[in-house]
Amino acid sequence: MEQHYGGQEFPAFPDGSRFLALEIMPDGDFAFHPPHLYLPAPMQQIERMMHRAGIDGLSDAHMLLDYHDLPEKVAEALHLKFLRGSEIPELNRMCQAIEPLQRADREKLNAVVQLAEPQNAYEICQLVENLDQFDFVPYVQTPEEYGRYMIQKSGRFEFDENLDSFYNYKQYGEQQLQLEDGQFNKYGYVAYHGTMSLEELMTEDPTEKYQREQGHQMGGLC
Repeated sequence: MEQHYGGQEFPAFPDGSRFLALEIMPDGDFAFHPPHLYLPAPMQQIERMMHRAGIDGLSDAHMLLDYHDLPEKVAEALHLKFLRGSEIPELNRMCQAIEPLQRADREKLNAVVQLAEPQNAYEICQLVENLDQFDFVPYVQTPEEYGRYMIQKSGRFEFDENLDSFYNYKQYGEQQLQLEDGQFNKYGYVAYHGTMSLEELMTEDPTEKYQREQGHQMGGLC
């Protein structure tokens, strides 16, 4: 028999609404198990948990990953294991952005992360908040399958099944691949169609950039 409850914190357990469970590693000794921080969470709750663990600020905190329920490629991109407290705000913001996504959008996010290759939680969060700037077709793996999807199911064309043998799906798929600079991966086909480069999208807020550019243009007219 092993006692898991130390009279202060319950042991970690997934509840279906949290993506990360982190063990807080304070300087003091805990007789049982270290306290846990669950993300996403309000910042006031995070700060309160830090205070209860005897930690004055996020920069003084060290954390170990207990479990996660993040999309596969998101977890791989973050290399989650040992975390610094200074990373918590961006990890929390990322989890908050992912939380409302439905299953289909989380699969799309996996494909987008594999395409964009983000390096941290901030860049992943930027991708989550701009998922609408990516096209995603699940399951397709070849130019011919993509061409078939575009002609038959995308809604861009009036498909006549009586002319099926006359459609060159492969050629059309290859043509679209060249135009869109997309990628096939284990999740399907994904392509970026935004006006900014992927690097800019991940490192800068598109709305703020647009407002700044508009401001420069207005300033030039004065």
